[in-house]
Amino acid sequence: RCALPVILQGSAERVIEYRQRLADELGMLRQAIESGDEPGARAVTDALAAGVERDRTELTRIEDVDDPRVIIGLVSLTMNEQPVDAVLTASSLAAASILGREQPEPAGAPSASLRVMQIAPIGGRSPRR
Repeated sequence: RCALPVILQGSAERVIEYRQRLADELGMLRQAIESGDEPGARAVTDALAAGVERDRTELTRIEDVDDPRVIIGLVSLTMNEQPVDAVLTASSLAAASILGREQPEPAGAPSASLRVMQIAPIGGRSPRR
């Protein structure tokens, strides 16, 4: 789990510029995530935050009054492993509960797992669309 600064609101062109300006940091973050290096990912997010602060003026500049205002904010990035049938199992249990039926027994054999990435804004509401 880590937090990183991203463009919460802005034009597509500004998001592309963000990705270009911070390509090195984003590449290192991608490598840390793929290798499962949590301390490395946290260290890279610090470098990413420094890069955003360094380029904040350029990233938030106004070129056209009709463009959306650029809002930079923090998001929480959480990675974990879940069984591939986690959503199906949760839905089945919820449906049985709502219908007042007996909940099915969990499957006996463990299923394969997959990596899940959850991204959520930190510190307030998301910008309006």
